[in-house]
Amino acid sequence: YLFFDNQAAPFNDIRVRRALAHAIDREALAGSARRGFAVPAYAMLPPGFPAYDGEALKDFQRHDPVLARRLLAEAGFPEGRGFPKVDMWLRNEPAMHRDAAEGLQAILKRELNIDVEVLNVENKIFMDGLNNHTTQFGLVPYEFDYVDPSNMLGLWLGNGRHNWNHPRFDQLMT
Repeated sequence: YLFFDNQAAPFNDIRVRRALAHAIDREALAGSARRGFAVPAYAMLPPGFPAYDGEALKDFQRHDPVLARRLLAEAGFPEGRGFPKVDMWLRNEPAMHRDAAEGLQAILKRELNIDVEVLNVENKIFMDGLNNHTTQFGLVPYEFDYVDPSNMLGLWLGNGRHNWNHPRFDQLMT
């Protein structure tokens, strides 16, 4: 999954995050960079998992490059102009995950004219950046420990491993 530091620019603007979501063609990415070994994700919980509702969220996350470009322009970055170059951190990942990151890199360049550098970072440095909330943007695989939505959704709690904070989400999770 992709993660952002939504407390710092440019990802603190929901229009930027939504633009990225709508720029990504999940179907194409799953079929090409992931070589058919992935299911396009429209929610954090995978199909078959308790409380999965990716189908209900599919339209909200749909591939819509026109909408993506409009949202990015509304956020102050028309045609990607002025958008800072960002690094997408990977956690010392094997080739398949790097292929997915490079696929995302190409999609974001093509659809939004955003420059993303893919960095394969040593595990300790990656985890330190993640846990200390100093990583701005990254892609990380995650395997659940037990079959309960709290295991995967708990990653997003305000005191969790990401610099993402939504008090209402924390309240609902609690």
